[in-house]
Parts: sequence; structure tokens; C-alpha cells
Amino acid sequence: MRHGFAGHVRFDVVRVACFCGCGASVPRFPIGLRRVNRLAADVASRLAAAEEVYGRWSADRRVRGWYRDGDAILEALTTQVHGSGRPPAGGSGSIAAWLRAGLDLEAAANRRWTAFRAEALHHGMSERAARAVFADALLDGREPAIPAGEDIHVVDARGPAAPGDRRTLAGQRRR
Repeated sequence: MRHGFAGHVRFDVVRVACFCGCGASVPRFPIGLRRVNRLAADVASRLAAAEEVYGRWSADRRVRGWYRDGDAILEALTTQVHGSGRPPAGGSGSIAAWLRAGLDLEAAANRRWTAFRAEALHHGMSERAARAVFADALLDGREPAIPAGEDIHVVDARGPAAPGDRRTLAGQRRR
């Protein structure tokens, strides 16, 4: 905000770029279009974050449905921001419900990881190996399980893990 001539207040126009990276600027009018742009950016970032946890093609039916709904919402918001579409069916309530469902899926994955990590470290598996087993299980849509036999002692950058060795990723021994 700057002062113009004769003491009138003049607002500087802030250029807002489209979330998708197309380079288009999002106009101030119609009112609410910049809010839709921010909402679309939130949906896109939630999809990208979930892809790191579950992978895009998870065998879990709930995750696939969540991705399908998210892609439909993102497509509707993108066409709305680019000026050729209508708001998604169900309005912002359906988008909020979709975002909450994504948080619930993420929290469930975090709880599963915490329980599996504790069990894996107890059995002498390195954290790096536990992460690999857990990620494979998520992608396959099954519960992660501690492998039997020699598969537990996976060699990582710090050398082989001895039975009962409970190292963290930082390399410090757990007590």
C-alpha cells in the first residue's frame, strides 16, 4: 500500500501465478478465483505428498479411490482457474472432506509405520531395511511383516547390522 496524490491510498496490484505452472496470472475478478487457485495448489500438494507415502498405484482400494477423487477434484479446480469450468460437484464441502480423508490415510500410515518400526528394531533389523520392507508392503497393499532368517540383517552404508544392534538412521546406538 502506497500513498498516491493528494493523500489517497493506492493499493499495489499483486500478481498471482497459476498453481499449475502454466505461467498465467490469476486475475482478481471474479472474486474467489484466487482462493480456488490456492485450494487447487493444496489439493495438488496433498496428492504429491501422499504419493511419497503410498505410491500412485497402491493395491489398497481406499487409497485408489482417494486418488481417483483427488484427480477429479484437481481437474475441476484447474478448469475453473483457467476460466472454462464450474466448481466441483459438492462444492468446498466435498473438497474439505477429501482433504480430511487424506489426513486420515496419512495418520493411519504413520501409526502402522511406528508400530512396525518398533517391532523391526526389536528384532534387530536396521531402520533402513525396515523402511524398505514397509514401503514394499504399502505398495503391495499388504501388512508389513518382519522377514524370517538372514533377510533381517541387511547391509547398509554403516556395514552389516549385528544381531541385537539397534541403530537409528543417524548411526547412534539405541539404549
